[in-house]
Amino acid sequence: MAGTQGQQDVFWSTTVPLMLRTNGSVWAANVAIHALIESLRSNMTGAFTEEGRNAYSRALRHHGSALAELRNEAMGSGDLESVTVCCLFFVVFEMLHGDEVAARTHIYNGCRMIDELQRSRGLRPVRPTVENAMLWELQKSIRFLMLQTHGANHGQELDMLGSAGPSIF
Repeated sequence: MAGTQGQQDVFWSTTVPLMLRTNGSVWAANVAIHALIESLRSNMTGAFTEEGRNAYSRALRHHGSALAELRNEAMGSGDLESVTVCCLFFVVFEMLHGDEVAARTHIYNGCRMIDELQRSRGLRPVRPTVENAMLWELQKSIRFLMLQTHGANHGQELDMLGSAGPSIF
């Protein structure tokens, strides 16, 4: 990890949180995941409560908003980094939601975006294939979401995010 950890720490501990405050699609995709987690927690008790139904509705609403925002951004000059983060969040959402076909579609699109991002920076893939780079970034996005859920402090964030391998960002 030497040599890339500082860059990764900045991206996942600073850049992505900034995106959450400044980019509507990233914010909505993030909120959708947390609302879905809330609804799944409610459902784990065996009784899907009113709170769980509301959380599920909120999850679907924010997921739809994220997709719509992303479409609008794509028509303009959408930032490839934020689009890629959204794609990673969409994969997580669909995996939690149980929609394997949609998750695979987002994985495919994410691989294309990572390839484009790497080429735009004149980089060779940090892993042998773009698919592996996608899996590394997906792992980091899941860790990022997990840290949000558990409210880790900044030092824990850096330790956890740095252990996932090289970053394309």
